[in-house]
Amino acid sequence: TLSIGRIADEGDAIIVDGVDGGRYDVLTVKENGNARWNLSFEGNTSTNSLTLNGNATSNVMHWDNATGNVGIGTTSPAAQLDVSGSIFPSGDGFHDLGSLSKQWRNIYTADFHLNNTRREEGNEIDGTKGDWTIQEGKEDLYLLNNETGKKYKFNITEIE
Repeated sequence: TLSIGRIADEGDAIIVDGVDGGRYDVLTVKENGNARWNLSFEGNTSTNSLTLNGNATSNVMHWDNATGNVGIGTTSPAAQLDVSGSIFPSGDGFHDLGSLSKQWRNIYTADFHLNNTRREEGNEIDGTKGDWTIQEGKEDLYLLNNETGKKYKFNITEIE
């Protein structure tokens, strides 16, 4: 049932035609009368967005045509890809973040965790495995061994 605008079957496409500035539910998938998924369009001629919702209310993915940004878990993406939540690789220890020719310029993180204990082989230097965390202090950087509990301070010398 379409309550706003008109719907037309044009070959392989279903066209939903409405008035600028409104929100239009293009597709709603229901189970036992309850909305489970919803695809909606909102906007006007210059600023359009397309949103996929789970349970018809919780935002899953949002495409903002005016900025070209995509949001996962957010309806106001502030970057080309804006994720509200955690990101995980599909497997353990065999995906890279960047490459030799496609490197990230900066990494912004709180603590930096390094752990190779789940790999078959250890490191390239002595073949051992470890679980470490780098933390920052006001004047120093610290290295914590998460297996032994030992703590170290990096020797940092100021240069001009």
